[in-house]
Amino acid sequence: MRGYLVGAVLSLAIVQPAQAQAVDSNSDLRCAVWATITSSLLEDPSGRATMSFAIGWFAGHYEAATGKSLEQGMTPAYVNSIGDMQVLHAECLPRADELWERFTALGTSLQAAGE
Repeated sequence: MRGYLVGAVLSLAIVQPAQAQAVDSNSDLRCAVWATITSSLLEDPSGRATMSFAIGWFAGHYEAATGKSLEQGMTPAYVNSIGDMQVLHAECLPRADELWERFTALGTSLQAAGE
């Protein structure tokens, strides 16, 4: 079983995120803002939990790329300068969808390997 598990994880490692090289830390910060605002607008606890995961993902990318904390980047002045949420939505939703798809595939692969 362990061999299957390692094989499943390695097979997913071959698949690269489509936008991996095209995304910069500014996009990560914008998407963390988008996920934060979107989460605050959702009433469904499951939706809020999903967006909380996205906040952590985008924030982690931002912090790793810049060496700055999310609090240093996501200041009230920065959030107020963001502008049109539709533009953010168009930028960030595809990235979030890709993330969900990758993690769903990983979970499915790991579950299958454990059976």
